[in-house]
Amino acid sequence: MTPETAQRLQTLSSRIVQPAFDLNLDDAGHWPRPGVVWLGCQRAPRGFHWRFRVTQFSLFASDFAQGRTRYRALASWPLQP
Repeated sequence: MTPETAQRLQTLSSRIVQPAFDLNLDDAGHWPRPGVVWLGCQRAPRGFHWRFRVTQFSLFASDFAQGRTRYRALASWPLQP
């Protein structure tokens, strides 16, 4: 991502006005090659259910180097109470 694109996305993201919300995480998995564990919102018969309050959102960039993908937080914004 170019610095200009990152700046444009940050500018657009800063205009979002959204109330906080509950996010139910009821699925998980693993991508072995990049070594990523993920949590998701799709129901699955795995016997667990996590719920947490979302009070901010963030913009991330993914960078691929030396055979690995790294995720870098560019900026974060609070959601309304």
